[in-house]
Amino acid sequence: MTDDANLAGLRDEIRSLLAAALEHNQQHVDDIRRRDELHVAETDRRDELHVQELHRRDDLHAHEREMIVEALETRDIIGQAKGVIMAALSCAPDEAFALLKQQSQHENRKLVIVATEVANRAWKRPGSKYAETAPKGGDS
Repeated sequence: MTDDANLAGLRDEIRSLLAAALEHNQQHVDDIRRRDELHVAETDRRDELHVQELHRRDDLHAHEREMIVEALETRDIIGQAKGVIMAALSCAPDEAFALLKQQSQHENRKLVIVATEVANRAWKRPGSKYAETAPKGGDS
């Protein structure tokens, strides 16, 4: 073979090696892109789950807050009703509360409504020195 033929063969071999390297590089780039797309999709999925969990927790906290506010708003009237029952039946606070709770369940009404009625009836009972100043209106 002549030098020109050897040189042409070498050029062909180098071109072939470069083409193979470029092909391998392109496959590598395509593989990285596919992996990146999978990672982005997984990250998006996890972000969505995280946002859903945050919303669930916010809803739970709002519900708990509502329950605490309601408990704070109703504790005075329940305490008054307990006092009426304790005075009328000469019982302990726990027993008075248990009686209120039992009546509430028996009537299938909220405890605060039963307690309000007990307190209002004690306030408005005949012969009470406060009967004349008792609030007018229904038993609410």
